[in-house]
Amino acid sequence: MSETTNTAADVTPGDDIDVQALVTWGLVSVIITTVLIFGLYGLYNLYSAEQRSEKSYINYDESVAEINNQKDKLTGQVRWLDGEGTTLSVPISRAKELTLQEFSSK
Repeated sequence: MSETTNTAADVTPGDDIDVQALVTWGLVSVIITTVLIFGLYGLYNLYSAEQRSEKSYINYDESVAEINNQKDKLTGQVRWLDGEGTTLSVPISRAKELTLQEFSSK
């Protein structure tokens, strides 16, 4: 029986690596990861779209009414805010004029 011994010249680096299996598993893992990412992204968009549509119409009429009410208060007539006659509501444009007059007279 003759034994064969491998010398350093006979063994090349990478002889024990199955390149085909390595490439195959690499591609499979990339495909699986990509499918998972796109699937989770789709589920997220589906769920968040439902949430946005539910939230966008909640109290819409009440919000518009409140905004219009606040605009009326800012641009409306001079009026007392309380029954005691201590707090006065002045439209914003008139308040600016009064402030300019007050500071220009000083």
